[in-house]
Amino acid sequence: MKKSAVAGVAGAVPIYQLTNNDLRKAENHGKRLDETSKARAIYDAPPVTTSGLELRTLFRAHIKGAFVPKAKAKAMHVIIQFPKQLVDGENAEYMLHHARRFCERVFGTDAIFADRVDRDERGDT
Repeated sequence: MKKSAVAGVAGAVPIYQLTNNDLRKAENHGKRLDETSKARAIYDAPPVTTSGLELRTLFRAHIKGAFVPKAKAKAMHVIIQFPKQLVDGENAEYMLHHARRFCERVFGTDAIFADRVDRDERGDT
């Protein structure tokens, strides 16, 4: 398949609805406990995060005492793919800062979310 003329020039922000089971899978993936994440890891570098990797604990703390509808989706998974010219592989904290600022602009400053920059895998080239 031929790559688009704007491949790597334009960023992307896919968003996925997560069920409780999906949240568990996302947590395991971030902790490198599933086969997919183990297979993708090519470096031995911990992720950069300001929130930690305990997604289910963070979720339970967030909803404690609140009415929670029985909706199927419990959370959203947002992946920030920066345009290649903006990626700074040497400064993951910088990338995380800008990803968080983007999410706050989209979802509001009161939005609750966990974050992670993986540094142990090669990105799409």
